[in-house]
Amino acid sequence: MKFFYTSLLFITFSFSAISQTLEYPKYNCETAAAPDDLRSWCHDDLDDYYNECECRHSKAVEAYEAKRKEIEDRIDALYSESSSLRDRQRAHESTGREYELKLTKEGNDNFDSDQANSIAAFEQAISVANQRLEVEEKILALRSQLSSSEITESRDITFIKKDLEGLKSKIEFVREMEPRRTLVLTSGNSFGSGDDDDEEEEDSNSSSSSSSSGDSSGSESDSYSEGTSETGNESETNDDDYKESSTSSRYTSGKSPETEKWEKMQRYQARKQSQNNQNQQLAYSSAAATGTLMYLLGGFVYSKYGFTNPNSLYEGSNFFFNMDLGFGLTIHPMYFASEYETYDYDYIETTKGSTKILFDFNVDMQFGYETNYLGGYGFVGASPGISPIFDATQLNYHAGGRVYGGLKNLKLFAEYTTGGRNYTASDLLDSQEYGSGESNYNYNSAKAGLKISWYGSRTAPARNHIYLGVIEEKITNIEEGQSIQRIPQEQEAYAFPDFSTYFGYMFEWRHDHHGVLYARVFPKYPHTGLRGGKFHSDFSNEGTVFIQVGFLRSMAAFF
Repeated sequence: MKFFYTSLLFITFSFSAISQTLEYPKYNCETAAAPDDLRSWCHDDLDDYYNECECRHSKAVEAYEAKRKEIEDRIDALYSESSSLRDRQRAHESTGREYELKLTKEGNDNFDSDQANSIAAFEQAISVANQRLEVEEKILALRSQLSSSEITESRDITFIKKDLEGLKSKIEFVREMEPRRTLVLTSGNSFGSGDDDDEEEEDSNSSSSSSSSGDSSGSESDSYSEGTSETGNESETNDDDYKESSTSSRYTSGKSPETEKWEKMQRYQARKQSQNNQNQQLAYSSAAATGTLMYLLGGFVYSKYGFTNPNSLYEGSNFFFNMDLGFGLTIHPMYFASEYETYDYDYIETTKGSTKILFDFNVDMQFGYETNYLGGYGFVGASPGISPIFDATQLNYHAGGRVYGGLKNLKLFAEYTTGGRNYTASDLLDSQEYGSGESNYNYNSAKAGLKISWYGSRTAPARNHIYLGVIEEKITNIEEGQSIQRIPQEQEAYAFPDFSTYFGYMFEWRHDHHGVLYARVFPKYPHTGLRGGKFHSDFSNEGTVFIQVGFLRSMAAFF
């Protein structure tokens, strides 16, 4: 028995050593010092070897934390600088488009200056974009220092390079634009000016018969002639001039630019509202489909609830195998890289906070041994999930161990868990939102608290257990290119003192052979994942709530 519990404790705490992936100073007195990379700080030529090693290791941890905070503060400052540069770039692009729009107007007397101003604005946008590129490359280099592997490219750098390509193409397009000539409507029997009928008649007689065949009826007809130049000379209008008149007529509606802009906004908003209504109907259908699927699957999972095989009951000292499966609900905070479309088809890039509600299907297996006074088990499980309207997904997994001991009805328990969480998010209800969210990270958590048990009767032998405890959790590794929000540390860490940790509370009611009702709540948990532009105005710097609740079917076998 003693060997069993020793082995169980060894397996439980081995998870901690295996899952540690962040590069932080390790307590290792067998290697030479390497203070530059902050991974080891011990020497083998010291008089008081182990004491000095302990001291230098503590200093290494302090130096590591200070260096990491310095790098993170620098990254935050560079993100702010990049956001400011992006706003300047967008302002120059907007100016360039305004002058470009003037170039399409008919009879623009300032065509050359407007063309030069448009090109200059786009060139300024390119200059600012190159500055943004330098800033993002600095961010990339700093992020690589905090990552266990080198980061070679970022989403922001890719977008900036695409912006630069588009701006260069835009400049070439503006350079090739030509002014539109003003066409004047006149009346006469032929193409030309009404003041030179005789001359035109002479020209008409000398032209081909096909050019005058349309006037054989002698009736008066309308025709278009080109406006006079500064010298007063007029030239004949050919078929190409007629085509140009038809094309340019689109720009002579007689409405002011403000009116045209307002009408364009109204048409855009009407289209988007119609699309949002369709998206809402689709969301209702998706929610109904999700509910139907859960009902059908739940009918299978929770059927024969409470059924107990008399040969599988707890007898006071047993090995056991247990499987929990069923539905739960998760609310998890994450970054959302927003790309919000405007009426002129520009995009506003910001970082928002997303807390999607997901329904998950939990599968958890435990194997262990217990008596009336102590026990323990190891466990492994997974919980895939999806939001009711299919705009978010999750795929989580975990493993660990739990031990407990004390009186028959009251015990202390401790648990260690390691695992990974993977979330994605989009916004299907708002057709102007083209952004997305993605968060993938590993974590370790420690739980401790009280276990309260009461035993059944001969007619109802299944036991009940209530676990009340606290949770201390840390994020050990996050996917390359993603970020973890820094939130204030409000409590002293115990299980993971070298890292920023997050505190929560747990409740669990387990009824043997029946089910388990669980709830885990973190009042303040950091946003994680891919970041977009500058933070949105309503973004919380204090973190937000992280909730996991559910009720699972429990099938146990004691032997």
